[in-house]
Amino acid sequence: MKKIKVYCLNEYEWWVGSSWKEVQEDYLQMTGVPKEEAFCDEYIVRDKEMKELTYVEEDGTYKTFKEKLDELIKEGKEFPCCFAVSEY
Repeated sequence: MKKIKVYCLNEYEWWVGSSWKEVQEDYLQMTGVPKEEAFCDEYIVRDKEMKELTYVEEDGTYKTFKEKLDELIKEGKEFPCCFAVSEY
């Protein structure tokens, strides 16, 4: 199984997948946003950040990015997919 990583696409969106290219292709297909407007430089969220960044569930409960990613993998979520979006 490929290692699943969290990628920061821009100032407010994180997606999950096994490669930057896979995440980019899926994002562009799903959103229709032009490539030149969609992404910052490739950025993989590092292990330390995965334990520090906070994911807020719809019910208001908090988890680390690592906890949420582990949960999605355990549930058998299909990747690539959107992981988190911050308000802007």
